[in-house]
Amino acid sequence: MKKIQGHLLYSGIVVASILGIVFSAQVLYYRQQVLGYQNMKNYNIARTMRNLALANGISNNEVMWFNHGSVTKKSDHFTVKMDNKEIIELKTLMKYDFEYQRQKVADLK
Repeated sequence: MKKIQGHLLYSGIVVASILGIVFSAQVLYYRQQVLGYQNMKNYNIARTMRNLALANGISNNEVMWFNHGSVTKKSDHFTVKMDNKEIIELKTLMKYDFEYQRQKVADLK
């Protein structure tokens, strides 16, 4: 009878270990999913702030402050500093850059 109890205890430990591994794998998977969604959210907020800065006619080396952070325009890119200390660099969209459009019109005249 003692031999059967030993096998039952061993089987219980194996089942508990397998359940622990499955639970840990699920937690890891969903944590990665959440981190991916947070990065996507921050990127979309950064793009929105860049677009608002372009719409307000930001010039080179000027800083524009928003609720979620700040946007600085360099000559060929925007640097978005988020409140969560993340820095995102986005390219300048030439077709929406007002200074580029003014220069293009001036060159045509």
